[in-house]
This record gives sequence, C-alpha cells and structure tokens, in this order.
Amino acid sequence: GLTGAIAAHKSHQNFDVAITAHTPLVDGVRAFGQVLIDEGHVESALVRSKCNELEGALTSLKGSSETRLKLLEDAEKAERLYADVEDVDQWISGQQAAVSSGEYGAEKAQTESLLSRHHDLLQAVI
Repeated sequence: GLTGAIAAHKSHQNFDVAITAHTPLVDGVRAFGQVLIDEGHVESALVRSKCNELEGALTSLKGSSETRLKLLEDAEKAERLYADVEDVDQWISGQQAAVSSGEYGAEKAQTESLLSRHHDLLQAVI
C-alpha cells in the first residue's frame, strides 16, 4: 500500500546517502592503489585489477541504486493514485443513493431540501 511504498522509498533514499558518504573512502582506496602502481609495487597488475574491479562495482551499485530509486518513486506515485481513485470511488458510491432515489418529497420543505441536495451534488460534480 501507500504506507509501504513511502517507507521503501525513504529507506532507499537513506541507502543512497550511505553510498554517497562512503564514496570518498572508495576513492581513497583507489588513490592508494594508484600510488602503489606508480611506485612499481610487485603486485601492480593485481592492484590495478582490484582497483578497476572496485571502480566497476561502485559504478554498478550507483546505477542499480538510481534505477531502484526511480522504480520506488513510480510505485509511490501509483499507490497515491490508487488511494485517490479509492477516495473518489467511495464518494461516488455515497452520491449514488441520492442520484438514484425515487423520492420527490411529500411536502414543500422536503422537496426544497431534496432540490437543494441535488443542486449541491451538481455543483460538486461540475
């Protein structure tokens, strides 16, 4: 429902904040790896491979997170629409009785009251 969609969206926004907060740490590891490579470390090829792997993993994580965020935003919008449709459907159902009533009023006051309710309904619809 709507509450679940809002909660999932908010939770994912917090996840995105965590990714952003950890990006400098990942950048620092990659920079240190580059220093090792530049200094001719014995395992330079492995360090380069691991740095590339780390960069690819971060790029993939950010891309997947962005896609999921978009899906969650869409889900929240859809749930809001469903809630609005349900509200309108309930309102229409409530008005159905007034519209389909065969009552005309036995007295002038009662007839004027029914006419007033009919007029109010027309104004609400228009």
